[in-house]
Amino acid sequence: MPHDPFRPPATNVDAPDVQRGSAAKAIVLGALTDIGGSMLAGIIFYLLYGIYLGATGNSIEDVGKPLSMADANNSPMGFLMNMVGCLFSVLGGYVCARIAKHAEYRLGVILAVVTVSLGFLMMAGGETDPLAGIYSLLTVAAVMVGSHLGARTNRRERAQRK
Repeated sequence: MPHDPFRPPATNVDAPDVQRGSAAKAIVLGALTDIGGSMLAGIIFYLLYGIYLGATGNSIEDVGKPLSMADANNSPMGFLMNMVGCLFSVLGGYVCARIAKHAEYRLGVILAVVTVSLGFLMMAGGETDPLAGIYSLLTVAAVMVGSHLGARTNRRERAQRK
């Protein structure tokens, strides 16, 4: 068999098998993504909104009013911030599933419980929000959507490696 100088060398290197990630690490990083991202987005949003209100000549009371808990949850801005929080919940579920690479839905449920529990703990002592139950259900649904997207990506990667 003659040697063809234009043919790339043959190798017998297989793609490495995808190893499972740590479930604890996946849940912790998913929760940090969800809660930390939501808090950071809220801080940035309300800071920029406060600057805008101050720059347009509003009084200190007017600037502080949208930041109160009662007003924030019953306003369009509060709804918008809760939806941004849901987007971070989707991202947290996705991060959890991608890190774990196994039992994505089970870990997604655990992450949802952790996230909702931490959310209630952070609200403890403050005013109770009548919509807290609805927002909690939205959070659970968002985390599970993220877990599904991560599980689907994991399945695609496993199929490509075979």
